[in-house]
Amino acid sequence: MDESKKLNAVIDVIMLAGTILLRNGSEIYRVEDTMIRIAHSQGIMDCNVLAMPAAIFFSIENTNISRMKRVTSSAYNIEKVCDVNQISRQIVSGQLDLETAFYPTKGIKC
Repeated sequence: MDESKKLNAVIDVIMLAGTILLRNGSEIYRVEDTMIRIAHSQGIMDCNVLAMPAAIFFSIENTNISRMKRVTSSAYNIEKVCDVNQISRQIVSGQLDLETAFYPTKGIKC
């Protein structure tokens, strides 16, 4: 996989994890912390994350790479929050690759 596709895959997973956490009632600081931990585990050290009840933002310093996701609906589903937290731990520890984490039939379930 070339570098640009790998970076996009990493950011896709980061944004998906943050979106699921935010939609399902996770605390804002946990959304941000999880996104940063996944980024760091994939070699993205200089990143910024801002989570608010209605949106999440992710950017990489000294690049023109940034993503924003508006979150228009939310509910409380602690099971989904726990699932994302477990998958995040597996990504950070190297037990789970990004492709498996991203696709619903293999990893994170929306």
